[in-house]
Amino acid sequence: MNNTVNVPFPYDRNSEIKIDVISDTNSHKNIYMWCINPIIKFIIVLYQILESLIILGTSFFASVYTGKSFLYLYCSVRCGSLSHQYIEDCDCYNVSKHNFWYYYDSCIREFFIGVIVIILIYSVVNCAYFCICKCKSKYCITSN
Repeated sequence: MNNTVNVPFPYDRNSEIKIDVISDTNSHKNIYMWCINPIIKFIIVLYQILESLIILGTSFFASVYTGKSFLYLYCSVRCGSLSHQYIEDCDCYNVSKHNFWYYYDSCIREFFIGVIVIILIYSVVNCAYFCICKCKSKYCITSN
């Protein structure tokens, strides 16, 4: 499709008007962006920063508690019981402390343990999915 339009009567029959809709739309968006009130821009930026901080904090605490869960499972296997009372007697890392789930002195270590565990689980799931797809293609999701 060419970007020309034939002009009807009363204009000259051989006249053509060229219309560039894409550039007109883009220039309209640029003008609109410059007309936004600075207070609204500030509110939008503040909202984006708060949203990012909430996502970052949620991800951090999810990873910390994944690490705490992994340490608890490790210590329960090492000590031979899932009961926290027996793990306290076993003296395994900081899991043996009374308020283990609310104790954040070693949250950086637990964060990195959680990240490693999440990466390992993700890798195992992807490898299993790949193997299933390789062996039986009817389970594999493909895009055309």
